[in-house]
Amino acid sequence: LWGLWYYHMNRFQVRRACGLADQLLEVGLQRNDEALRLEAHHCQWASRFLVGEPGAALEHAGQGLQLYRAEDHHALSFTYGGHDPGVCARGVSALSLWLTGYPERAREHSDAAFSLVRKLGHSGTLANATDTRLHLSMFQRDKRAVAQHAETLLELAQVGREQDYKSLANAARGWAMFAEGKRESGLGMMRESVQSQIMRDPWNAALISLMAVALGQHGDVDEGMELVEELLRLSQRDEVHWWEAELHRVKGELLLVGKPDDPSSAEVCFKQAIEIARVQSAKSLELRAAVSLARLWQDQGNSGEARDLLAPVFEWFTEGFETAELKDAKALLKQLS
Repeated sequence: LWGLWYYHMNRFQVRRACGLADQLLEVGLQRNDEALRLEAHHCQWASRFLVGEPGAALEHAGQGLQLYRAEDHHALSFTYGGHDPGVCARGVSALSLWLTGYPERAREHSDAAFSLVRKLGHSGTLANATDTRLHLSMFQRDKRAVAQHAETLLELAQVGREQDYKSLANAARGWAMFAEGKRESGLGMMRESVQSQIMRDPWNAALISLMAVALGQHGDVDEGMELVEELLRLSQRDEVHWWEAELHRVKGELLLVGKPDDPSSAEVCFKQAIEIARVQSAKSLELRAAVSLARLWQDQGNSGEARDLLAPVFEWFTEGFETAELKDAKALLKQLS
């Protein structure tokens, strides 16, 4: 059953993988086997995250961590997936916590994952944890952290000859270079990587959306839009919805650049992003989309409506007020008052 789950996950047939994860959990419960139950939850948190259920991913990761004991369960790394389940649970928890609006707790879980990695000394698990930290940095659009973790991942990939990690790391480095002002060289690295497997990997939607925004900022709006449209098509085909809200928001921003005289299409995209984020309880992505829509309404002279949209989303947050996301929202609200 685990092999079937892995087969479907690697072909991005994620809804089918969720069904197999349910069966794996039944087997683990029937046999009353902690190791099997842990690996069943491992399959669950990975599958549920990709389909856009960060709350369910958090729940399964939490149940997995209740079962996990490094001395008993690290050996599972060599049978199931090549990395430690305890580290993976903390990593996916970090990503899910950021999505659901808890950036400080996300960082704590990511730090805990690295603490465990250092104790385990397992290269495959170190690559997994670095990949997760890189994604968290991309969520936060932290160019320095992205460059740092991409460099580390590239070094690990060269040792392990992992082509997918190399492509991911090089594309992330390219974005960081672009963000630092080295636009042409950064774009060149990103464009090279688009031709690789990363375009077809649903885990890399956050990176592709960053690349699309960079292309738009460079004036290559159509090229950026092609990336976003292809990702949206794949997300519908494969039922991989975890980053779908942000893809719609980025599409809206590109439309504003490419068709500034027709803001109605962008407004539709921002509203769709907000709706999807609300369904998924992805508060960080809802905040981003609300900021985009509020800015559009502000430009149109609808400051009151913009404030009424953004204020309740911002006020929901209880942590992370020093992050760029919340600082931007707070500054915009001040302008709208």
